[in-house]
Amino acid sequence: MSFEPTIHEAVSKQDFVVLSLNKAAEKFLDCRRVDAVGHYLSDLADEWQSTSWGQALVESVRCGTLTDYELNLDEGEITYWYRVVINPLKEAVVVTMTDITQLKAREFSLEKLNQDLELLASTDPLTGVSNRRHFIEAAEEELERSRRYAFPLSVIVFDLDWFKRINDLYGHAAGDTVLVETVRLIQDRLRINDIIARMGGDEFAILLPNTDADKAQEMTQRLCADLASQKINIGSEKVSGTCSFGVCEFADANADVLDLVHKADQALYRAKQLGRNRVELAADNLTDQELAK
Repeated sequence: MSFEPTIHEAVSKQDFVVLSLNKAAEKFLDCRRVDAVGHYLSDLADEWQSTSWGQALVESVRCGTLTDYELNLDEGEITYWYRVVINPLKEAVVVTMTDITQLKAREFSLEKLNQDLELLASTDPLTGVSNRRHFIEAAEEELERSRRYAFPLSVIVFDLDWFKRINDLYGHAAGDTVLVETVRLIQDRLRINDIIARMGGDEFAILLPNTDADKAQEMTQRLCADLASQKINIGSEKVSGTCSFGVCEFADANADVLDLVHKADQALYRAKQLGRNRVELAADNLTDQELAK
């Protein structure tokens, strides 16, 4: 179904009898002009009123208003796009269909390019998770939501234990494998609305909407245990990639996203000091008894 760029057709307003049409319209209706003029549209196109263009034609005539819309028609694996203008005049209605298939193809290509660029701008290329920029933006939105509706919100910051040693012993490619496999395991255990991001190097953050410190700590403890039992294949060897975690719940009304991340990072540092492969809560979320320990 390949048409000339513009289809012109005129039909009577009263009974939809074809008054005139050009060669492009002949191809569209699959008939010769001499066989079409003077005939009802229903004689030329079966069930035309059930088609989108037929319904638009009837509605335009009924309301007496100009209609301008886009129409797509499938022919096999190819989709053709048209700009359809229906203009009711005194005694007739003129239908103009302009082929915009190439224009739509460029439009779709541009949309796809913009989507790809946005993905590149918001994604860590190695692990496929969000990057720091996207994490901060998403966390700011969730923080505002938490303030407005008094929903709990927690942030986890973690990094891999002895990651430099892995790089030194097995090489950076092996280190990349450990990062990817660690993130994969964690992603498999996160909820659909949770966001994990690579903040830089081997440090990552997880945003947990609607999650208080207790639930965040419980979840993180499970992640910590699962990672400790995971063995990652590096050549002929199996490497254990444990992690240390810091958890912080939004509790200070004046705190911003960077404050939350910083407090979770401080808790992570304490986990490192206490032996690694463990979870620590931020000081803001600890009880007086826990702080006294």
